[in-house]
Amino acid sequence: MTILLSGCATTPLPTAAPQLDASAALPAYFAALRARGATIVSAHRGAPRPGYPENTLAAYAGLPDGLIVETDIRPTRDGVLMLSHDDTLDRTTTLSGQVSAHDWSEIRQARTRDPLGVLTPYSPATLPDLLTATARNRIIQLDIKEKVSIDAVMDAVEAAAATHRVIYLSYADDQIRRIITRQPGAVIATVIPSIARLNELTALGLRPQNLHALFFESAINPALFAHLRAQGVMVLVAATQAEDDPTGWRPLPPERYAAIRKAGADIIVSDFPLEAEMALHATGATAATSVDEQKL
Repeated sequence: MTILLSGCATTPLPTAAPQLDASAALPAYFAALRARGATIVSAHRGAPRPGYPENTLAAYAGLPDGLIVETDIRPTRDGVLMLSHDDTLDRTTTLSGQVSAHDWSEIRQARTRDPLGVLTPYSPATLPDLLTATARNRIIQLDIKEKVSIDAVMDAVEAAAATHRVIYLSYADDQIRRIITRQPGAVIATVIPSIARLNELTALGLRPQNLHALFFESAINPALFAHLRAQGVMVLVAATQAEDDPTGWRPLPPERYAAIRKAGADIIVSDFPLEAEMALHATGATAATSVDEQKL
């Protein structure tokens, strides 16, 4: 297979692992990948690149199979679930001010900027847009920002018949409790900096197999990773760049991705997922292929 890297050159990707049969339950699918020794790569905000702004349908459409895609959700003034990492519109669109200060009818007319600040023809998008536009076998991680109604998010996921392929990333216990109550089989990602926090989450009713523990690269802890993985928790490491520093917008050195995997990460979140996959392939890591939609 040939893929397009962010540098706009074509590079052959080594042959991926045979496609795994996936259970109707997402936790079982991830467990099967772990059993195969696969390291999964997640495309942070759709892997923005020149000409393709973050959290736009154009960015997500250009990604190959086998990647998880990550997005952020914020509510507009009239309650529409917009894809936006920032709470303001200034950096990524032609509008300014808080997302929550504008109705969707206004925001949808805006244009978006790529990581270098260049204006593009693409409009902002909503969560229903993304759920509809992505394939039935594309796993999506939803980073649920503050002031977002978790029930509105689950309404959108259920309306799109996408409960089988969504990971909810939440930092709030009240949101986590609501997800467990309404969608007891859901996969939930959250920060788990200690065994004590894992115990708190299981006390809420979460099964370890339904948990993804989020760490930033600066907080890598191989001993804790080993404990979490032994309990059935997936370890998710964010190796991403600062969005306010376009001069530093570049892939990590290949050895950094390899070190993250060696530390025990099951999933690596990257702004440069294709380069991350290439680095992992160079270490002999097995790459995950897309979920078998016939099994979902």
